[in-house]
Amino acid sequence: MSQVTNVMLQFLGCDGDSYWGDDDAANVARVQAIVGELADGQQFKDITSQRDEGPPQPGNFWGGSKYPECDLLAGAFNYLPLDQFIAKIEKLTWRCPAFFRLFAQSQECDAFGVWVIRDGKIVCVVPETEL
Repeated sequence: MSQVTNVMLQFLGCDGDSYWGDDDAANVARVQAIVGELADGQQFKDITSQRDEGPPQPGNFWGGSKYPECDLLAGAFNYLPLDQFIAKIEKLTWRCPAFFRLFAQSQECDAFGVWVIRDGKIVCVVPETEL
């Protein structure tokens, strides 16, 4: 038996590129360490925009005829305690909190919930939905 939680995480610098002077790229390693600790070593996949990689190939992570122009960390985690994950990443320093988005869907839910940072706290603005 498993308990899967689908998670996508977006924040400035989540592609690990620190060319912006005020990005949060250093948090990529911290987020990976947190999810690894809570989810038995499981890690996010970096599904970044892959600019300059040529035409998209069948079987890549995205549909359509172009690479996406966004950067995400994504994963489907078995037995991820989402509340604990959120509490731990909330303690990180986010220099650009306006660019933070967390999308999560627990196995028993049929639609993603959305979390953002407001006043230093990660808050749910769209709850997960069950039929």
